[in-house]
Amino acid sequence: MDLIYSFNEISHILIDFECITKFRIGLFDNHFHEILSYPSRLSNFCKTIRSDESLNLQCQQCDYHSFQHCKSHGHSYVYQCHLGLTEIIVPIKTNSSIIGYLMCGQIFTQNISYENFIRQYPHISSTSVDLKQLKSTLHNKKIVTKDIIASTTRFMNILHITYHMPNTFF
Repeated sequence: MDLIYSFNEISHILIDFECITKFRIGLFDNHFHEILSYPSRLSNFCKTIRSDESLNLQCQQCDYHSFQHCKSHGHSYVYQCHLGLTEIIVPIKTNSSIIGYLMCGQIFTQNISYENFIRQYPHISSTSVDLKQLKSTLHNKKIVTKDIIASTTRFMNILHITYHMPNTFF
């Protein structure tokens, strides 16, 4: 079964979610393709990292494996991406089938300076990433607690239930 959706209704929900949480959220189909997100762009940190082809590939692989984990276990998955940011995937189900996913991410859960980041991930320095831009994206990042991550996950789990209509999610 495929996800049936209304772009207008979903857009309002995603905007409201981001307004409340300040986290990017996306709606994905059951093949892990992004359908809609808010904001539509990646965070400046991720955009900077993904400007390098090899790091972008690592990001894509990390996302894919995380979606696979969520799919195989059938429930929410909170994880650290390959560069330490927290992301959340919540399956959208009808009966016992997963028909899509909500993904929220690019969340910093620990205070990390540019210097510590480069020490933790030294291979970044040998890529084509603009290190000056990367440094500016790490400056004054909001750090989120585990309690907020847990609350966000619970909130995401109720989103598709709240807006469920016959044969339609959201």
